[in-house]
Amino acid sequence: MLSLRAALGDLVESCELVDGGARFGGSRVEVFRSPQLHFSAAIHSQLTVLWIGEGDDPLRATQRSAPNPEAYRNFLEFEGVAVFLRQAEGGAQIEIARTTAGSCPLYVSAENGVLTCSWRFEDAVLALAERRPDVEACRLLLEHGTCQVRNTVIERVHALWPGEAVAFDRDGLVFREITEAEAVVPGSLRDDARATDELMRIIETVLRPRIDKARSVVVEVSGGYDSSLVALAASKVRRPLHSYGLVHGGAMGAQQRNRRQELISLCELSDAPHSSGDPGPLAGLEFEECSLTANDDIFRMACARGVDLHPAQPFDLILTGIGGDELTGTDTFYRREWEVYGPSSLSTMVAAAGRCDMFMRRGIWVFQPLAHPHVVNFCRALPEKIRARRTLPIIALARAGLSDGFLFPRFHEHYGNLVQYEASQFDFEKALGRTIVADYGIQDYGPLLARAYEAGTGGFSYSLVAELWGYLKLDLVLKRYLTA
Repeated sequence: MLSLRAALGDLVESCELVDGGARFGGSRVEVFRSPQLHFSAAIHSQLTVLWIGEGDDPLRATQRSAPNPEAYRNFLEFEGVAVFLRQAEGGAQIEIARTTAGSCPLYVSAENGVLTCSWRFEDAVLALAERRPDVEACRLLLEHGTCQVRNTVIERVHALWPGEAVAFDRDGLVFREITEAEAVVPGSLRDDARATDELMRIIETVLRPRIDKARSVVVEVSGGYDSSLVALAASKVRRPLHSYGLVHGGAMGAQQRNRRQELISLCELSDAPHSSGDPGPLAGLEFEECSLTANDDIFRMACARGVDLHPAQPFDLILTGIGGDELTGTDTFYRREWEVYGPSSLSTMVAAAGRCDMFMRRGIWVFQPLAHPHVVNFCRALPEKIRARRTLPIIALARAGLSDGFLFPRFHEHYGNLVQYEASQFDFEKALGRTIVADYGIQDYGPLLARAYEAGTGGFSYSLVAELWGYLKLDLVLKRYLTA
């Protein structure tokens, strides 16, 4: 949501608000242009606080003295970033604090007294004079997929996640992870409880201020339970809304089109479907934007083209169904030893960041209501019985009036079959033979290619295709930045 390049030496200069941001000396802060975002500055003694967020600075009206970064980090209502510019006796310092709510990616790098922080990965990378791969981060990515980690695939470029803070002074960077709040644990329901009604009310509540500010809204509608909940809640705030979705071919696609049409009619959506194979994940790697960041969605280009070709675009807000793990999962606090803690499930955090990059590059702000802390905490407080086997969304969708056929379809409308078919037609020997990943001692592609050869006769699993795609994806990112 911001792009900052600030030198410690410039903090002696007064901060001037300019169109789209602020500047002090040769340093500059640029704010992502969106009707969703508010920007303000508060001047205190030897301290300037810049605020960029989905609402007004939540602390500006309540604190006469300089605000505490920790108060921003614990804020749950909406996404925001506070930038503290300090000039004190101990020396200049820049501190950035993120709210717990939010999903926009932020990347940080520092060199020669200059701090760079941006939602665009390339800004943080290209600020470094010499660029090398972070071998350990690259190996983690290849072995485990996208993780919620501090170090990125480029050495000295770091991720700043929601609820975290980073301070920069002459001694370098110091990160502070999110405060581990008291866990919301499952409880029990009253005899007359209607948890699904309350769930829909909460989703509608977090959607309303975003939709009210937007000029043109589009909703991702795949036909799955999660995106359907979002579409239903959004349609109670504004009608009509626009929608798009990736639609399969064949019998599975026919079912998907029928189910989507049922939801579209119920919500009065203006829909424009797009083929899920245009392009497929492997073909999508040919597009230049797929080399910008390693934290990405395997179906990036199909989703992007679906929005780009929508007859109602341009949009300024997109709503996604990411975050559905919280509706059903019971282990969403879990992190592996190399990962940092987060306010939501691992899959939600990394998928949400990838979606943001995809659409923010098109000038569209992204909101994922199912990942909002209020929705997450409500779901975590429910009995495990109502969350198991997708019971919670199924009951909510049934009460909204969707058919039994919608709720219990014949075919599983997943994207695995599409990916597996594309892989069976792809020349992995040619593609892997051009890679530079092994040249840096990260991972040899030989064993992976051998598995691809074997799958050519026995069939590709989705996990194998994801590994192959991830290897080729990492190669594109390294080539973009290490050979520039």
